Amino acid sequence: MSNSEAKTLTIRCPECRTNMVIDAATGAVLRHEAAARKSGKEADFDSLFAAVETDRERAEAVFEQEQAAYADRDRLLERKFEDALERVDAADDGKPPPSPFDLD
Repeated sequence: MSNSEAKTLTIRCPECRTNMVIDAATGAVLRHEAAARKSGKEADFDSLFAAVETDRERAEAVFEQEQAAYADRDRLLERKFEDALERVDAADDGKPPPSPFDLD
């Protein structure tokens, strides 16, 4: 197993038989391989319309989730910055940093 394969997960949905490749570190979907669908001739209009509505609702839910994550991203970055400033202030001993010319 190569290093790049170790960082991804391949998951198959038992319901729709879709394969998804997911980044193990971030949880982001890298690739989505939809399963083969039945031809449109076998389905009636009502079932096709219901499928379109379901897809639209799913897309709206994903959009809202990503929008919330993006809004929360600013707060998380601000918190990380504040934590880094606190660490710097705690580690500061009052002396200036060493000059690179003095290291020789």
